[in-house]
Parts: sequence; C-alpha cells; structure tokens
Amino acid sequence: MSRDYRRFLVLTSPRCGTHMLDGALAAHPQVVSLSEVFNPDWIVGAPFDERTPEDEILDGHVFCSYPPPIKAVGFALHRSGARFGRWPTLWQRLERDTDLHVIHLSRLNLLGRYVSYRLMREREPRDQPRVFTPEELQADFRIQETTVSAFDERFAKHPRLDLKYEQLVADWDAELRRVQAFLEVDELPLKPDTEPNRGLPYRKIIENYDELAEHFAGTRWGWLFPAARA
Repeated sequence: MSRDYRRFLVLTSPRCGTHMLDGALAAHPQVVSLSEVFNPDWIVGAPFDERTPEDEILDGHVFCSYPPPIKAVGFALHRSGARFGRWPTLWQRLERDTDLHVIHLSRLNLLGRYVSYRLMREREPRDQPRVFTPEELQADFRIQETTVSAFDERFAKHPRLDLKYEQLVADWDAELRRVQAFLEVDELPLKPDTEPNRGLPYRKIIENYDELAEHFAGTRWGWLFPAARA
C-alpha cells in the first residue's frame, strides 16, 4: 500500500460534463476517481457522513493508502450549487494544498448549461416548451462567469489543466489524452459511460427564443443565441 500518487481535484459546475469525465477516469486501472465526495447526495453508504471532519475524510478516505498500481487519486467538487454539509473550511484547506493538481472543468455555452440544469431539475417532459426570462438567464450567466473567474484566481498557484465541456464533446480522445498526461498515468482509450449532449433544439425547448435572442443581441452573450442552433 502506498500514498505515492498524484492527488487531483476536478473543479467543476453542474451540467459541465463532470460525471462523463469521472466515469471515464474511474475505468482507468491506475486512477481512483471518487466523484462528489463532499456532496451529501453522493455519500450514501460511504464510511463517513456530514458529521465526519473534512480532514478525516480527505486523509482517511480519499487520499489514503492504495495498492502500488494506483498513480492518481482525486474527486470532483462544484464551485457552486452543491451542499457541503458541515465542512465550512473545506475550500481553504484545498486552497492551501498547492501540491493538489486541479482540473478546471467548465462550459463555454452558458445557455446550454442553464437549460440542461433546468431540464435536470424539473419533472416536466424534456420536449415541453419552456419560457425563460432574460433576467434569470442574465443572472445565471453573471454568476457562472464570476464564480469560475473567482475560483481560477483562488487556485492559481496549483498545477492546473483547463478543460472545456465543448472540447470534450468535440474531441473526446484528444482531451482525455491531455487529462491522462496531466495525471501522469498510462494513456488508455477511455470512453465516457454517459453520452454527451451534443446540442439542444433551442427553438423547441425555449418558447420565447426569438425574444431572448433579440434581448441579448449586441451583448457579450449574443453568440449564445445563433439562428444556426434554432
């Protein structure tokens, strides 16, 4: 048993390909990828719970001893939107650990991210048209931009790999080669265990698409509403 491996964190946001990436990494025989360890929704059946101190979880259950074939161990953590139980200083602990390798996973298409998030949360049929207000979209766009920027700065001293959801979908094999090189594990042809969402029929899902496209025209978010995606 050994702790001589590369420790990593997938710093992510909801609907950015987290589980697609995690599933692929978990299939690598040299990687232990533990998904959202600090999300109470994901620790059912784990040997710890929300009352377990973060240091005990990190040192005793995440970055603990593994058999010699293991070369990389990590987990995913959302920048926002997740519940973090009784771990109020978790971010500070991770920020101080500058040997921790960080995969910054994000999504450029903020409209796609938000629509995907809403579809996940709601119980209505996916193909049922929905109305989105400009205010709710703009608020989410700003939150995502601000949050990603803040965490980029917060973890600026860590070894870092920038990964975009769009690039994962467009060229999965090349991006996974970059990830495996970053983790210093053998390069294998890893495949996602879930299919990526390659595009949403926005005019069918967003009832007021034209209104939103007109509202955001001329703003930095105007490119999110192209006629070609209609």
